[in-house]
Amino acid sequence: MEPIRKVIVRLNAEFFSGERILQHLYAKGYTRRACVEALRELNYAVKSVGRGIYVSSAPIEEEKRREEYIKHYFSSLNFYSWAK
Repeated sequence: MEPIRKVIVRLNAEFFSGERILQHLYAKGYTRRACVEALRELNYAVKSVGRGIYVSSAPIEEEKRREEYIKHYFSSLNFYSWAK
């Protein structure tokens, strides 16, 4: 079986979301515990919610960069001129 970290890095490069990566790992036969540990090592936000798991869409650093870009983009738009 391919090392779990290598699988996660490859899937992230293919722009899979965190949830899709987790589904793919389960389908490959990796255990829940191994998946959670590997995702946390690679800086994904992982939370247990009831019987399920929430996984961030990308590593935490990438999500922060995306949020900053979106904030900057929308703050640069002049919504007031459109409202007239």
